[in-house]
Amino acid sequence: MTTSEQLKTKAFADSLGYNAQSSTPPSEIDLRFERYRLQYVARGMFLNEGSKQVEAGVLSHKYNVHKTCKCLFTRYSNGVQVLQSNEHKTCFYGGLVVCGNVWTCPVCAAKIQERRRVEVAQAFDYAYKSISGKKVILVTFTFPHYRWQKLNDLLYMQADAYRRLRAGEPWKRIKDRCGYEGLIRSLELTIGDNGWHPHTHEAWIVDESTDTEVLRSVLTERWLNMCNRAGITVNNEDAFRLHAVDIIDNAHCSEYLAKQDSSRHWGMDRELVKGSSKIGKINSKSGVHPFSLLNENRESEFMEYARAMRGRPQLFWSKGLKDKVGINDISDEELATEIEDTADLLAQLKNEDWSIIVKSGVSARTDILKAAETRGLQGINEVLEKLTSGMKEIPSPDNASSASLGHPIMTESEIRKKQLSENILQRGSEVYQSVHVVSPVKQPSISACLSLAQAVELMKPYPQEPFVQPEH
Repeated sequence: MTTSEQLKTKAFADSLGYNAQSSTPPSEIDLRFERYRLQYVARGMFLNEGSKQVEAGVLSHKYNVHKTCKCLFTRYSNGVQVLQSNEHKTCFYGGLVVCGNVWTCPVCAAKIQERRRVEVAQAFDYAYKSISGKKVILVTFTFPHYRWQKLNDLLYMQADAYRRLRAGEPWKRIKDRCGYEGLIRSLELTIGDNGWHPHTHEAWIVDESTDTEVLRSVLTERWLNMCNRAGITVNNEDAFRLHAVDIIDNAHCSEYLAKQDSSRHWGMDRELVKGSSKIGKINSKSGVHPFSLLNENRESEFMEYARAMRGRPQLFWSKGLKDKVGINDISDEELATEIEDTADLLAQLKNEDWSIIVKSGVSARTDILKAAETRGLQGINEVLEKLTSGMKEIPSPDNASSASLGHPIMTESEIRKKQLSENILQRGSEVYQSVHVVSPVKQPSISACLSLAQAVELMKPYPQEPFVQPEH
């Protein structure tokens, strides 16, 4: 191959995104805070979109634009519970809406993927321990993609190519030759300098004697043919044959994940379901998960992603495989709300307390949980007092929680002035936080807030979030 041909092959391979691998997972120091922080940013982006739709007459309320807006923010009952797991001693909230969206919510994604990981591991055990003469191979399908292409278009063409790949007698012959028992397919999406890169990792249960090199050759030719028929642009077929299909034999060895991640203990089964947790910086060679768009405040691209992925499952099991493995069919939302073990009620937060927590910035929700885990009810009360003092909440006749914290009684005139001051500070803080990630220690000053927002806009009353009934 000439130098010119090598360069063309490399350029095409870059467009395939075969270098898009797992970024090293975030530090274990405070993953919960990172997830809540990213959820906070996502919520702000959705609320911006919701406001536009309200102005256009599409929605009656901006919070209805996406359920992630309400996830772990909006109450569905009277009060919010702080619960502690008896087994893990970690704390979590009850009485709040949970979105269960693995694509747009970093908090729900982490919980759902951990539960799905257990299911996938059970499938691997089934293949290696419960049936004889079988093994698991990891088959990755990718295809050329370019920065100018819209995500929705790529997903449509990808789905069309998969339908064609698995249709007809040729597909039946492929399954028969390798003793195909079933598959688990994980849809993964990254974004890099070459734009959106949808691809899949599939765990196939096949005969132990299957020659993966021969299988790869057959699959590659069929995949190339089906991509062309689905309208996917393939400019360099030689490069496509090199990189579009990858197979790893005896997948329990975890080779694929070990190439990029130091956390080798994740195992191959985790690679299938950890797609939504790969956080990194967007660059030309290694694509990263769209949660990185939240880190870089790239709102338009994140909204394109959220719209395109809405309603799409991350994991697909071939028909009958869950029954063979002994897995119950549970939705992502059910997994996100499910409590694995028994839990003790540490505190029942009043509605006014939760309102203070929600208004207190990005770290308040995790501060409460961390205090509950280390100091119990006393820790919760200490954080609440600090937050209440910082917010300078105004007591009202029915606000027993605030009154019990010892606030002095104020005249009607003083209350009106205080409310005006708080509206300005809160609105200004939101504007400031939309431009900078605010440190949980240092809050923005009023002068900084006022320099970033119109005074007239700031003095508008701060809207309360709508109360929603439990969804059935």
